[in-house]
Amino acid sequence: MLTRRYPVPEKQPKPRKKLIPASLAGFYRPVRKAISRFQAEGKTLAEVCEALNAAGFRTRTGLPFRHSVQIIKIVRSFPVEAD
Repeated sequence: MLTRRYPVPEKQPKPRKKLIPASLAGFYRPVRKAISRFQAEGKTLAEVCEALNAAGFRTRTGLPFRHSVQIIKIVRSFPVEAD
């Protein structure tokens, strides 16, 4: 039987790093604007992938967007720019 209580140290969250290099910001700028527009329409991440592909957008390697994680990485890496 335990008679003492020991404090549990709180874990500090690790800071998030940029997921996509800043050097690709120029390439992903129009994609990011389209993502913002589709999200404002209320589309889910999977629907955003489909809409990007339908609009003719591709990844930097020329492949279609297939996973919602790709959209999350772009959103986290590049903030929305004010027009």
